[in-house]
Amino acid sequence: MLKTQLQIIALQELRWKGVGQINKTKYTLYYSCNLEKTGQLGTGFMIRNEIKKNILSFEPYNERLCKSRIKGRFNNLSIISAHAPTEEKTDEEKEKFYEDLQTIHNKIPKHDIVIILGDMNVEIGKEDVYQNVAGKHTLHEITNRNGEWVCESAITNNMKIISTYYRCYQYLVKTKVVTYCHSKGTFYEGGDNTSVTYKPSVLELWS
Repeated sequence: MLKTQLQIIALQELRWKGVGQINKTKYTLYYSCNLEKTGQLGTGFMIRNEIKKNILSFEPYNERLCKSRIKGRFNNLSIISAHAPTEEKTDEEKEKFYEDLQTIHNKIPKHDIVIILGDMNVEIGKEDVYQNVAGKHTLHEITNRNGEWVCESAITNNMKIISTYYRCYQYLVKTKVVTYCHSKGTFYEGGDNTSVTYKPSVLELWS
């Protein structure tokens, strides 16, 4: 963050214990982790202190979900940091995650711009049935089951999977797959795994 112009970063796999915030000289870290033990998932946000005054609230939900609400010029932003179950997890665990996500979404004021940032562990394909929520620049031909969960959630909430709307290229950097999205000059780990979704509005925000 300190080497870029990013002001907000959504975090996953913090693996800490409890909820709270850590105040540093140049940024503040908000975290939502397992309440009983370390090493279990954990989500949060790292936010530059220049915009800390605009933070209206931080709401920890569980180790997979938390939300920050930020004051905007015309619309406030509700940003959710999410870490979805992996493909091999049970449908019951996935259903619980998306029910929790929907619960958070339902409580967001209707005029807020809603942004979901995180590791959704998905593969988004090119099927016509999802063309209203996914763009043509996906990295896969077939949507996996996790991708179906994400697409169905996006359809329900009138959202778009923004990472599929830009042409991306993959490179191997120190054994990690890094995706480069040309239109914004943005690097991030993963492919469609790292999903950015938001309600269509006047704002476009990249992670």
